[in-house]
Amino acid sequence: QIRYLINKGNPRDIREHIASSCAHILAAYRRHCTQTGNPGELVLPEQMKLIPLYSSALSRSDALQSSLDISTDDRCYLLFRVNSMSVEQSNIFLYPRLLPLHEVTEDTVKLPKGIRLSIDRLSSSGAYVLENGINMFIWLGSNLATDWLSEVFGVTNPELVDVRQLRHHDTPKARAVKFILDKLRDQHSFGLKVIVVPQGSKVESWFKHFMIEDRGESSSGGGASYVDYLCHIHKEVRSLLTN
Repeated sequence: QIRYLINKGNPRDIREHIASSCAHILAAYRRHCTQTGNPGELVLPEQMKLIPLYSSALSRSDALQSSLDISTDDRCYLLFRVNSMSVEQSNIFLYPRLLPLHEVTEDTVKLPKGIRLSIDRLSSSGAYVLENGINMFIWLGSNLATDWLSEVFGVTNPELVDVRQLRHHDTPKARAVKFILDKLRDQHSFGLKVIVVPQGSKVESWFKHFMIEDRGESSSGGGASYVDYLCHIHKEVRSLLTN
């Protein structure tokens, strides 16, 4: 349904439609499926608890931003990609995967557990990969051990990291990191653009743009944090229940 709305409405109207749909779904559940708890409480059952999160993520998507925040060409490209995505790929595009790299070992045989998309959850002594099916960011903390950098990338300065050098390092940690990155790439039919993000660098603002649960910067009003968005949805649900 959003695909059709994108071609007919402006980004602000589409975001309002998404929030309204989310509120109506939760209000209908509250009215017809449960009578327990405080009437003013926002009830999120297990099967529906991610609806506000993905509604917020969809509203934050670059595909729904105005020309003040993204070029027309880039927005058209993203819309083209979104229209061809499977449900699983759409999930990753809307709420990117954020995985710790510094915790992997030579025995790693599966992807590590994901981390919620908030910059506060990252450690300055860690290394992380974020991917959304379009781009792959490798974030390197300012206090990341130089031994780890040397063993994985062959350098001790995060500013000098070149991911292409991974193929030339046959160390246990380098193989483990390469395994994770290759496994992420293999799950997409398109290639991923890889961006190295040393903590505090200029490109970090682009990386933070994908921290969906934090407050973002948007000229068109689509940058509310997840907590703020949830409060807005709660207010809308209460309004629907009292009318």
